[in-house]
Amino acid sequence: MVNKQQVKEVFQSYVSDFDAGDAMIQLKIDHTKRVAELCEQIAKSLELTAEECELAWLLGMLHDLGRFVQIREYGTFNDLVSINHALGSIRVLFEDGYMRRFLECDCYDEIIDTAIRHHNAFRLPEGLDEKTKLFCDILRDADKVDIMRLDTELPREDIYGDDIEQCRYEAVTGAVFDEFMGRSAILRSNIVNHIDRIVGHASLAFELVFPLSRRIVYQKGYVDRIFDIGSENKCAQEQISLMRTKVKNYILE
Repeated sequence: MVNKQQVKEVFQSYVSDFDAGDAMIQLKIDHTKRVAELCEQIAKSLELTAEECELAWLLGMLHDLGRFVQIREYGTFNDLVSINHALGSIRVLFEDGYMRRFLECDCYDEIIDTAIRHHNAFRLPEGLDEKTKLFCDILRDADKVDIMRLDTELPREDIYGDDIEQCRYEAVTGAVFDEFMGRSAILRSNIVNHIDRIVGHASLAFELVFPLSRRIVYQKGYVDRIFDIGSENKCAQEQISLMRTKVKNYILE
Protein backbone atom coordinates (compact mmCIF):
# COMPACT_ATOMS: atom_id res chain seq x y z
CA MET A 1 0.00 0.00 0.00
CA VAL A 2 2.67 2.51 1.03
CA ASN A 3 5.77 2.71 -1.14
CA LYS A 4 8.31 3.75 1.47
CA GLN A 5 11.00 4.61 -1.03
CA GLN A 6 8.60 6.86 -2.92
CA VAL A 7 7.56 8.58 0.31
CA LYS A 8 11.19 9.16 1.28
CA GLU A 9 11.98 10.62 -2.13
CA VAL A 10 8.98 12.96 -2.12
CA PHE A 11 9.80 14.04 1.44
CA GLN A 12 13.39 14.77 0.44
CA SER A 13 12.18 16.74 -2.58
CA TYR A 14 9.86 18.75 -0.34
CA VAL A 15 12.45 19.63 2.30
CA SER A 16 15.06 20.49 -0.36
CA ASP A 17 13.13 23.71 -0.97
CA PHE A 18 14.13 24.86 2.53
CA ASP A 19 17.50 25.98 3.88
CA ALA A 20 19.44 22.81 4.63
CA GLY A 21 21.96 24.84 6.58
CA ASP A 22 19.33 25.94 9.08
CA ALA A 23 19.70 23.82 12.23
CA MET A 24 15.96 24.11 12.89
CA ILE A 25 15.20 22.58 9.48
CA GLN A 26 17.56 19.67 10.12
CA LEU A 27 16.06 19.19 13.57
CA LYS A 28 12.62 18.70 12.04
CA ILE A 29 13.90 16.38 9.32
CA ASP A 30 15.45 14.15 11.97
CA HIS A 31 12.38 14.41 14.22
CA THR A 32 10.10 13.41 11.35
CA LYS A 33 12.07 10.25 10.59
CA ARG A 34 12.22 9.22 14.25
CA VAL A 35 8.50 9.77 14.76
CA ALA A 36 7.76 7.67 11.66
CA GLU A 37 9.87 4.82 13.02
CA LEU A 38 8.23 5.12 16.45
CA CYS A 39 4.77 5.04 14.85
CA GLU A 40 5.68 1.82 13.07
CA GLN A 41 7.14 0.29 16.24
CA ILE A 42 3.99 1.09 18.20
CA ALA A 43 1.79 -0.34 15.43
CA LYS A 44 3.83 -3.55 15.38
CA SER A 45 3.62 -3.81 19.18
CA LEU A 46 -0.16 -3.77 18.78
CA GLU A 47 0.09 -6.56 16.20
CA LEU A 48 -1.56 -4.50 13.48
CA THR A 49 -1.47 -5.71 9.89
CA ALA A 50 1.50 -4.93 7.65
CA GLU A 51 -0.60 -2.38 5.77
CA GLU A 52 -1.66 -0.69 9.00
CA CYS A 53 1.96 -0.54 10.18
CA GLU A 54 2.89 1.15 6.90
CA LEU A 55 0.07 3.65 7.35
CA ALA A 56 1.31 4.43 10.87
CA TRP A 57 4.81 5.04 9.50
CA LEU A 58 3.38 7.30 6.78
CA LEU A 59 1.57 9.43 9.36
CA GLY A 60 4.89 10.07 11.08
CA MET A 61 6.50 11.12 7.80
CA LEU A 62 3.70 13.59 7.00
CA HIS A 63 2.72 15.03 10.38
CA ASP A 64 5.16 17.97 10.55
CA LEU A 65 5.33 19.18 6.93
CA GLY A 66 3.87 22.47 8.14
CA ARG A 67 6.82 23.01 10.46
CA PHE A 68 9.13 23.73 7.54
CA VAL A 69 6.94 26.57 6.27
CA GLN A 70 6.59 27.81 9.85
CA ILE A 71 10.37 27.98 10.31
CA ARG A 72 10.97 29.72 6.99
CA GLU A 73 8.23 32.30 7.39
CA TYR A 74 8.31 32.91 11.14
CA GLY A 75 11.62 31.52 12.41
CA THR A 76 9.96 29.78 15.36
CA PHE A 77 8.31 26.52 16.48
CA ASN A 78 5.88 28.46 18.67
CA ASP A 79 2.40 28.03 17.18
CA LEU A 80 1.00 30.77 19.44
CA VAL A 81 2.99 33.48 17.68
CA SER A 82 2.98 32.01 14.15
CA ILE A 83 0.72 29.34 12.65
CA ASN A 84 -0.86 26.11 13.79
CA HIS A 85 1.72 23.80 12.25
CA ALA A 86 -0.69 20.86 12.12
CA LEU A 87 -3.07 22.83 9.91
CA GLY A 88 -0.02 23.91 7.93
CA SER A 89 0.71 20.24 7.25
CA ILE A 90 -2.88 19.73 6.10
CA ARG A 91 -2.54 22.64 3.66
CA VAL A 92 0.65 21.21 2.19
CA LEU A 93 -0.96 17.80 1.74
CA PHE A 94 -4.47 18.58 0.57
CA GLU A 95 -4.33 22.12 -0.80
CA ASP A 96 -0.85 22.16 -2.32
CA GLY A 97 -1.36 18.68 -3.75
CA TYR A 98 1.42 16.72 -2.04
CA MET A 99 -0.88 13.96 -0.76
CA ARG A 100 -1.16 12.19 -4.11
CA ARG A 101 2.59 12.37 -4.52
CA PHE A 102 3.07 10.54 -1.25
CA LEU A 103 0.23 8.06 -1.72
CA GLU A 104 -1.59 7.48 -5.00
CA CYS A 105 -4.83 6.07 -3.55
CA ASP A 106 -7.17 8.20 -1.46
CA CYS A 107 -8.45 5.31 0.68
CA TYR A 108 -6.83 6.62 3.86
CA ASP A 109 -7.19 10.34 3.29
CA GLU A 110 -9.77 10.78 6.05
CA ILE A 111 -7.63 9.02 8.66
CA ILE A 112 -4.51 10.90 7.54
CA ASP A 113 -6.32 14.25 7.65
CA THR A 114 -7.80 13.64 11.10
CA ALA A 115 -4.63 12.23 12.67
CA ILE A 116 -2.38 15.02 11.42
CA ARG A 117 -4.93 17.78 12.01
CA HIS A 118 -5.21 16.83 15.70
CA HIS A 119 -1.73 15.49 16.48
CA ASN A 120 -0.86 18.63 18.47
CA ALA A 121 -4.30 19.20 20.03
CA PHE A 122 -4.73 19.14 23.80
CA ARG A 123 -7.49 16.53 23.39
CA LEU A 124 -8.90 14.57 20.47
CA PRO A 125 -12.43 15.45 19.35
CA GLU A 126 -15.29 13.30 20.55
CA GLY A 127 -17.00 10.83 18.27
CA LEU A 128 -14.04 9.46 16.31
CA ASP A 129 -14.50 5.93 15.03
CA GLU A 130 -12.31 3.27 16.64
CA LYS A 131 -9.83 2.90 13.77
CA THR A 132 -9.33 6.63 13.28
CA LYS A 133 -8.80 7.14 17.01
CA LEU A 134 -6.26 4.31 17.05
CA PHE A 135 -4.10 6.00 14.41
CA CYS A 136 -4.51 9.39 16.07
CA ASP A 137 -3.25 7.90 19.33
CA ILE A 138 -0.31 6.18 17.63
CA LEU A 139 0.87 9.43 16.03
CA ARG A 140 0.33 11.48 19.18
CA ASP A 141 2.24 8.94 21.30
CA ALA A 142 5.19 8.79 18.91
CA ASP A 143 5.37 12.57 18.65
CA LYS A 144 5.29 13.04 22.43
CA VAL A 145 7.97 10.39 23.02
CA ASP A 146 10.36 12.11 20.64
CA ILE A 147 9.56 15.57 22.03
CA MET A 148 10.53 14.26 25.47
CA ARG A 149 13.70 12.77 24.02
CA LEU A 150 14.63 16.11 22.46
CA ASP A 151 13.98 17.80 25.79
CA THR A 152 16.72 15.69 27.37
CA GLU A 153 19.28 15.98 24.57
CA LEU A 154 19.16 19.56 23.31
CA PRO A 155 20.54 22.49 25.30
CA ARG A 156 17.69 23.72 27.50
CA GLU A 157 17.97 27.27 26.18
CA ASP A 158 17.42 25.99 22.62
CA ILE A 159 14.04 24.64 23.70
CA TYR A 160 12.82 27.24 26.18
CA GLY A 161 14.87 30.36 25.47
CA ASP A 162 17.95 31.99 26.95
CA ASP A 163 16.20 32.98 30.19
CA ILE A 164 15.23 29.42 31.12
CA GLU A 165 17.88 29.32 33.88
CA GLN A 166 15.42 31.36 35.95
CA CYS A 167 13.57 28.07 36.51
CA ARG A 168 16.14 27.12 39.16
CA TYR A 169 14.81 29.82 41.48
CA GLU A 170 11.07 29.38 40.89
CA ALA A 171 8.38 27.22 42.45
CA VAL A 172 5.77 25.46 40.34
CA THR A 173 2.55 27.46 40.40
CA GLY A 174 -0.41 25.91 42.22
CA ALA A 175 -2.63 25.23 39.20
CA VAL A 176 0.19 23.54 37.29
CA PHE A 177 1.22 21.42 40.27
CA ASP A 178 -2.40 20.36 40.89
CA GLU A 179 -2.89 19.43 37.24
CA PHE A 180 0.26 17.34 37.24
CA MET A 181 -0.63 15.55 40.46
CA GLY A 182 -4.04 14.89 38.93
CA ARG A 183 -2.27 13.02 36.12
CA SER A 184 -3.09 15.52 33.42
CA ALA A 185 -1.20 17.33 30.73
CA ILE A 186 -0.76 21.00 31.57
CA LEU A 187 -3.01 23.58 29.97
CA ARG A 188 -0.96 26.32 28.32
CA SER A 189 -3.20 28.93 29.84
CA ASN A 190 -2.09 27.83 33.33
CA ILE A 191 1.62 28.20 32.61
CA VAL A 192 2.97 31.29 34.34
CA ASN A 193 6.72 30.93 34.76
CA HIS A 194 9.75 29.07 33.43
CA ILE A 195 9.52 25.97 35.62
CA ASP A 196 5.84 25.59 34.71
CA ARG A 197 6.92 25.16 31.09
CA ILE A 198 9.31 22.36 32.03
CA VAL A 199 6.59 20.66 34.08
CA GLY A 200 4.35 20.95 31.02
CA HIS A 201 6.79 18.89 28.96
CA ALA A 202 7.17 16.27 31.70
CA SER A 203 3.39 15.99 31.92
CA LEU A 204 3.26 14.63 28.36
CA ALA A 205 3.96 11.24 29.92
CA PHE A 206 0.40 11.21 31.32
CA GLU A 207 -0.98 11.40 27.77
CA LEU A 208 0.81 8.29 26.49
CA VAL A 209 -1.70 5.63 25.50
CA PHE A 210 0.32 2.55 24.60
CA PRO A 211 2.53 0.32 26.78
CA LEU A 212 5.50 0.56 24.38
CA SER A 213 5.43 4.36 24.53
CA ARG A 214 5.41 4.38 28.32
CA ARG A 215 8.14 1.72 28.43
CA ILE A 216 10.44 3.77 26.21
CA VAL A 217 9.95 6.89 28.32
CA TYR A 218 10.64 4.94 31.52
CA GLN A 219 13.65 3.00 30.24
CA LYS A 220 15.27 6.11 28.78
CA GLY A 221 14.66 8.07 31.98
CA TYR A 222 13.17 11.01 30.09
CA VAL A 223 11.06 12.35 32.96
CA ASP A 224 13.91 12.30 35.47
CA ARG A 225 16.17 14.05 32.99
CA ILE A 226 13.58 16.72 32.19
CA PHE A 227 13.22 17.44 35.90
CA ASP A 228 16.99 17.60 36.41
CA ILE A 229 17.14 21.39 36.56
CA GLY A 230 19.33 21.90 39.63
CA SER A 231 16.59 23.76 41.47
CA GLU A 232 17.67 26.01 44.33
CA ASN A 233 14.10 26.62 45.45
CA LYS A 234 13.18 24.39 48.43
CA CYS A 235 9.49 24.40 47.57
CA ALA A 236 10.27 23.38 43.99
CA GLN A 237 12.58 20.60 45.18
CA GLU A 238 9.72 19.11 47.20
CA GLN A 239 7.29 19.56 44.31
CA ILE A 240 9.65 17.87 41.85
CA SER A 241 10.14 14.92 44.19
CA LEU A 242 6.38 14.42 44.46
CA MET A 243 5.85 14.86 40.72
CA ARG A 244 8.60 12.38 39.85
CA THR A 245 6.97 9.76 42.06
CA LYS A 246 3.53 10.46 40.63
CA VAL A 247 4.56 10.11 36.99
CA LYS A 248 6.74 7.04 37.61
CA ASN A 249 3.85 5.28 39.32
CA TYR A 250 1.62 6.12 36.37
CA ILE A 251 4.11 4.81 33.82
CA LEU A 252 4.71 1.59 35.73
CA GLU A 253 0.99 0.87 35.99
